[in-house]
Amino acid sequence: APPILGRAPADTVEALGEATRCWLLGLARPCLSLCRLALETVRRSKVPWHDLLQEVWKSKTGELESLINVAARRGVLTPDLPSAAHSVRKAGNDAVHGPPPKDEVVSELLIRMRQIVEHVCSPKAA
Repeated sequence: APPILGRAPADTVEALGEATRCWLLGLARPCLSLCRLALETVRRSKVPWHDLLQEVWKSKTGELESLINVAARRGVLTPDLPSAAHSVRKAGNDAVHGPPPKDEVVSELLIRMRQIVEHVCSPKAA
């Protein structure tokens, strides 16, 4: 996988690398599933567990959706990134439960995921 600006968690880098390889091989569903995994791992590195539990309990949303919402409120994500993160989350869900995704959608979401990781892991975001 191309290098990521900043220092990302090892499991995030691994998931993004696998997602990139899947995309290069034309494996859309695994690519999006791995993007979703990378989103989850990078959020876990920046959102305290107790904040996540409170959000899940209060909002009755899923764990990843809650992670994104807490990260947005805490300023981990700039105002334009939560919608991109939710797009990656939904595409990962759809990849497992829906029709095959289109190639252009997969490449766009992989690029968005890399942008999210670079933003969250940049020295300014720390």
